Amino acid sequence: MSPADFASHLALLTSAKQPWFRSLVGKYEFVGTVSNEGFRLMPVVRGRNTYLPRVTGSLSPDGGGTQIELKQTLHPIAIVAVMVVLGAPVIASLIARDFASAAGLTVLLVVFHVIMYFAGFLPEARRIEARFRQLARSG
Repeated sequence: MSPADFASHLALLTSAKQPWFRSLVGKYEFVGTVSNEGFRLMPVVRGRNTYLPRVTGSLSPDGGGTQIELKQTLHPIAIVAVMVVLGAPVIASLIARDFASAAGLTVLLVVFHVIMYFAGFLPEARRIEARFRQLARSG
């Protein structure tokens, strides 16, 4: 399958925008942009998940097929939101010179982040990678 064929197939599964107060579940698999050279996507899921992967990738010809380079990260806005929400109590403790509370909160922040990585990010990242493998084979 050529990069253009893969991109057109992926574009059929992708909505350009997430409409306000309407779910895309069952209609699209991704929200974002797709071109013959690459893509920038977020998965469509039920409910909310701050730890959803942001999927970026490039498409290039590889013999008679397509080389797909896939990168999954947290969305930059999600990183800032997590840092603000979880970091504010630590900063407040440091300002109050309550170093024991700041240390304890920091440990809780790290533990929370690790749990959310394994519960929120990793399952979606694995599902997306499997879906891309399936799409690449279905040519």
